Amino acid sequence: MPRWAAARLQVQAIADDLISLFDLGTLLTDGIIRCAITSVPTVFTGIIHCHTYSLPLSLRYRAHVI
Repeated sequence: MPRWAAARLQVQAIADDLISLFDLGTLLTDGIIRCAITSVPTVFTGIIHCHTYSLPLSLRYRAHVI
């Protein structure tokens, strides 16, 4: 298996973990700011550059000062 393919699998696993943490409607707060996830996270096509593999992840949110 090429090195980039192994990296791609590792990065995809991390992206899947992140997506599972931010379900639609998830509320996060620190007592000052409240943040609501307003869309399902989306993973875009990976980018291979030299010895790195990047996987763009988009996440929409709305924040309010409490």
